Amino acid sequence: MSNLVLTIFAAVGMIIVAFIPVIYWRRKTALQYKWFLIGAALWAAAVGLKVVSSLLLSGPVIGYLRGNLSPLLTTIFGGLYYGVQSSFFEIGFTLIAVLIWRQWGKNAERAIGIGIGAGSFEAALLALPSLVTTIPYMLGVNIGFDLSAHIESIAETTPLFWLVAPVERMIAILCHISSR
Repeated sequence: MSNLVLTIFAAVGMIIVAFIPVIYWRRKTALQYKWFLIGAALWAAAVGLKVVSSLLLSGPVIGYLRGNLSPLLTTIFGGLYYGVQSSFFEIGFTLIAVLIWRQWGKNAERAIGIGIGAGSFEAALLALPSLVTTIPYMLGVNIGFDLSAHIESIAETTPLFWLVAPVERMIAILCHISSR
C-alpha cells in the first residue's frame, strides 16, 4: 500500500481519536457538550496567545542563544524555552481560567470533559493539514512540492509511521485530561 494512502489513514485515525473520547465521556457521564466546547475554546485561546508570544519573543530569544551558546546548548535551551512557553500558555491559561470561573473545576467529570475538549479539538485540527495536502496531491494537484518524497523519507525511518500521529494524539489527549 502506498505511503500516501497510509498518510490518509493516519489523518483519519487522528480524527477518530478526536471523537472517541468525547463520545465515550458524554455517554459515561452525560456531561453537557458545552464543557467539551469550553475546553476546545480554551485551548484555541491559549495557542493563539502562544503564537503571538512566539512571533514577538522567539526570534530574539533564539538569536541570543545562538550568539552566546554552542549549537548543542542552543538546541537544549531552545527546546526548554519552547517547552516552558507552551506549558505556560496551555496549562497556565487553563489555571487562570479556572481561578476566574471556579465552576470549571468544580468536579472531576467537568474538568476531564474540558481536557477532552482541548485535546480532541487539537487532534482534529492537526489532522486537517495532512488531508488538505495529501488528497489533492494524490489527485494530481500541484501543491508546490513533492509530497511523496517527503512521506517516503519519513516512512523509511519510522516503523509503522502511519500509527505515529494517532498514538501521539491519544497521549496528548491524556495529557490534556491530566492537566485539567
